[in-house]
Amino acid sequence: MEMTSREWLLAGTLLYGASLGVALLWQRQPRWRGRMVPLLVLWAAFVTQFYGFFLRGEETHLLPLGNAFELLQMLAWGVVALDGFLRLTFAGRFPVWLTAAVAVLFGGISFANPAWDHAASAAYAGNPWIAVHVVLVILGYCCLAAQALNAAVFLLQDYSLARRRFTGIFQLLPPLRQVEQVGGQLLAAGVALLSLGMLIGLVHFFANDLTVGTAVKLVCALAVWAGYLAALVARRKMRLRGGKFARVSLLLFALALLTLWPANAARDGQHQTPEIPAQEP
Repeated sequence: MEMTSREWLLAGTLLYGASLGVALLWQRQPRWRGRMVPLLVLWAAFVTQFYGFFLRGEETHLLPLGNAFELLQMLAWGVVALDGFLRLTFAGRFPVWLTAAVAVLFGGISFANPAWDHAASAAYAGNPWIAVHVVLVILGYCCLAAQALNAAVFLLQDYSLARRRFTGIFQLLPPLRQVEQVGGQLLAAGVALLSLGMLIGLVHFFANDLTVGTAVKLVCALAVWAGYLAALVARRKMRLRGGKFARVSLLLFALALLTLWPANAARDGQHQTPEIPAQEP
């Protein structure tokens, strides 16, 4: 029987879990088994998840960003995509197990409540400006999620150096200087994408006189944007560096994730009649 898009996305999440398990179990193995095999499984999961998004697009004729389930899945996929981009461009080496753990976290949470995988709202369906706004914001969140991952790497490496622990997972961590440099670039990219997304969202909001539900979403997004902008300004003024920068990045991303729930609930409560039929789970 042919698999649905939801089943392909579940398969991708399970493969992320397999990558995490192999990376943790084989960390003492030779380079091919200890590093390359988990990485290959991670990218197999990435391709599987991408195919699930492709099928979802064919089913709904929309970008797969119309509900909480798809948003969380896209965050998982985006973090892995950025991990690959950093490996190719900046020679950044996030531990495979840490990237896989973040992907499993987002992917697993998306399946926690089947009601999250509902039809796209009437306001989202067929509206290109809303689609562009959502894509930019999600790309920004992906950059900030990658920075949270980068911050976790920094704190782990700082812990290992302070306590002279260089075995196990600690031997797989990249140098602190490289992590610090990549962190600043990810923060700047995330703020830039959020700024563009917020600008489009604000123009669309005031031009169309939308309801309170949309206002709640914009307020949540503006709060996240303001927090990250303040962090970027502080970093550019050399006031936010090292461990402090890492801890602030983790705190801001945790707060950013918390704002997704009231924003999504406001949208769901605002639109009860979907234009696109809901998919079978």
